[in-house]
Amino acid sequence: MTASDSPSSGNVASRPKQRKPANRRTLSCYPCRKHKLKCDRQIPCQSCIRYQREDQCKENPAPSASARVALRQSPPSIAPGYLPESPNPEGDYILEILSSPTKYSIEQLVEFCQASTRLDPAYSMMFLQSRFTLPVLLPHSLPILSETRGNSSSSIPRSIDSKLFWKLQLTSLLPPRKLCDKLVSYYIVNIDLIYHALHIPTFQLQYDGFWSLNAAEIDLIWLALLLTIISLAALMSPKEYMEMLAMENSIGRDWAHVWHQASRQALYAGEYELKPTLTQLQVFLCTQIYWLETKQHEVLNSALGQAVRNAQAIGLDKNRPGKNRLDTELRRRIWWELIVDDCYQAMCLGRPPLIHPSSSEVPKPVHCNDVDVTETSITPRPIEEITDMSASTAHIEVYIIFRRIFEDNGSYASSYEYVRSIDRQIQDVVSRFPWYFQTNNEFNVCHASSMNVITWQHSLLHIGICLQRIRLNRPFLHARIGESWIVCAKAAQDMFVPYRRMRENNVVGFLRSQRFTSLEYQVYTAAVAVAAFLLVERSLPGLSSQLMIQDIQMVISDLEQVDLRPMLADGVKVLRKMLDLFEQDQGKDSLARASLVKEIASVFGGEELAKKYLKRSDDDMTSSTQVTRTPQPLTTREPDFERSIPPSTEHPSIEVDNFFMTIDDFTSMDFEVALDMLSFDQWLDYPIPEDTGAPLEQW
Repeated sequence: MTASDSPSSGNVASRPKQRKPANRRTLSCYPCRKHKLKCDRQIPCQSCIRYQREDQCKENPAPSASARVALRQSPPSIAPGYLPESPNPEGDYILEILSSPTKYSIEQLVEFCQASTRLDPAYSMMFLQSRFTLPVLLPHSLPILSETRGNSSSSIPRSIDSKLFWKLQLTSLLPPRKLCDKLVSYYIVNIDLIYHALHIPTFQLQYDGFWSLNAAEIDLIWLALLLTIISLAALMSPKEYMEMLAMENSIGRDWAHVWHQASRQALYAGEYELKPTLTQLQVFLCTQIYWLETKQHEVLNSALGQAVRNAQAIGLDKNRPGKNRLDTELRRRIWWELIVDDCYQAMCLGRPPLIHPSSSEVPKPVHCNDVDVTETSITPRPIEEITDMSASTAHIEVYIIFRRIFEDNGSYASSYEYVRSIDRQIQDVVSRFPWYFQTNNEFNVCHASSMNVITWQHSLLHIGICLQRIRLNRPFLHARIGESWIVCAKAAQDMFVPYRRMRENNVVGFLRSQRFTSLEYQVYTAAVAVAAFLLVERSLPGLSSQLMIQDIQMVISDLEQVDLRPMLADGVKVLRKMLDLFEQDQGKDSLARASLVKEIASVFGGEELAKKYLKRSDDDMTSSTQVTRTPQPLTTREPDFERSIPPSTEHPSIEVDNFFMTIDDFTSMDFEVALDMLSFDQWLDYPIPEDTGAPLEQW
C-alpha cells in the first residue's frame, strides 16, 4: 500500500462528513404517528374520531395543537373581564354550525368565538377589507376554514350559502353578551340623543330576542344596526367607561372600526340595495355620526344620496300608511330626519338638496315619547312637555324654513332681501320654541345643569342654528349688505350661550358627564366658525372680540380636559393656531406673522395657502395706513344687537349700509380667504368660491 492510499492521506479531508440525525419536529398526535395516518392536529383529530381513538388523542395530542389550545385559553384583546370559559372543542364548531345552522344560539356562537385566536382587531379588519375578493363558494379559500384544510373532505360542505357564511362570520365578531349589553346601553343613553334614529322600546325587544336566535334566523340588516351601535359606543366612550368594561381605550377604538366595517358588510350581504327597508335607513342615520367623527364627508354624502333613493323606493316620500301605527310613525320619523340631514348638508356644501324643497306631503312626526307609540295607538303630548321627540320636532320646524333658500333651484340665493326674509322667519320660529329651548327663559337659566337630555339637545340645536345663519348671510359680508354682518356677529357671540350655562354651575361634573361626548364634535365646529369670524372681523364697532376669544379658549380647555378622541386632537391644535394668528395679526410685525407659515401650513392645507393668507394680511395692513380712520375700541361687554337691527322698511333694496362705509379695508378682509385655511378636512364646510370676486350666483 502506497502512502497515497493510506487512510491518513489528504484525501480523507475531502470525504463528505457524516450527517447527524435530523431533529424532526413532531406534528401529529401519538395514535396517528403509530398508525401512520394523516393528522389535522386538532384535539381530538379527525382520524382519531373516525377510528374511535379520541381518548388516546386527548392524552397524547399533537404538540402544535396543545400550544394552540394554550393560546386560546389566554385572554384575547377584547374585554378580558367578560370572556366566557373555553368551549369543549369537539371538532371544528364552525363546520358543525355551517352544516347544522339551527343547532346553536347566537349567544353560544359568540361564546365559542371568544375562545378563538381569530378575535384580533387587525386580523378582523384585514378579513373584512378583503370581502370583495373573497370567493365565498370555495371552502378551501375561506379564512374561517383555514385551520381545517387537513380535514377529510367529507366534513366540508361542497357549497356554502354565502348569506349563512356572513351571518356566522359577522356574528362571531360581536363581543360577549355582557359587554354588548353595556355598549348598547351607552349608545341609547348618551349618543341616541343626537339623531334619535331608534324607537327604543322596539329595538330593546329585538335586541333581547336576538341572542336566542339560531344562525339561520339572523337578519343581516338588523345585525348591521347592532354593529354600528356598538361601534359608535366604543368609538365615543370616555377612557373611564372603557376601563370599567375591562377594555383598553385604544383596543376599544380599534374594535370600533372593525365593527363599523362589519356593519357595512352586513348591509352588502343582506342585499340592502335590492330590498330597501326601514332598518337600513336607521343604520344610515346612526352611522353618519361615525363618518363625521372620522372626517369621511364624501362617504357620508354618498351614503345620504343612497339613503334618499332607498327611502323613495319604499314610498317614504308619499303619505302612505305602514302596516300598523308604529310602522307608520317610524316611516314619518325617518323621512323627516332625512329631509333635515339633506338640507343641512346642502347648506354646508353649497349644493342643491337631494330632496325637492317643495312642501312635503308626508305629515310630521307626532310629538310624543317612544313609549306612547305602539302598533295600535299613538298618544300625542303637548308641545310644552319635554318628550323623546322634542329636539327632532324643533329641528324639523327650523329646517322647513332653511329649505326655502333652495326654491326655484336656488335662484333667490343671491337676493339679500330674500335671504333676510328667511333669516327673520328663522328668528320667529326660534322665538316660538317651547320654554325648554329658550335661551332667555328664567327657569332654564336656573336649572340648565339638571335637566338631563333636553339641555344637551338644546345646545346642539342652538349651535346648529347659529352656524347656518352665518352660512346663510356669508355671501353678503364682503359687500356689507344690509344686516348681514350684524346677524353673523350676533350668531357668533351667542353660539355658546346654552353651553356656558350648562357648565357654569359645575364644570368638573359637566366635563365628566358621559353625554359630553355627544357635544364634542359640534362644539369644536362652532369654535372654528367663531375663530374664522374673528380672523376677518377683528375690530368692527360693537364686536366684542374678547368675549368670543374667551369662548374659544373655553372650548379648547374643555376638550383638553377630557379623553380627547384622535379625530378631535388635531382640532384643538387648529383652534390654538387660529387664536395665535389672530393675536399676531393684531400687531404690525409682519416678520413674526411670516414665521408662522411652516407652523400653520398643515392647518391652511399647505404652505402656499398659508403664504397667500399672510400676504393678504400684509397688503391690507399696508393699505390701511394710507387712509386715516378713527380707531374703534374693542368692547368687553356683549352689545344688544337686537336693538341695532333696523326694520325691514329701511332696506327696500339691496344696498351697502352707510354705517359700514367708514370701516377700514383691513377689517373687511374677504371671508373666503380666512376660511381657506380650514379645508374640508378640518370639518368647517363652508361653500367657498375659488375667485373671491365671484358673483353671488355661485353660492
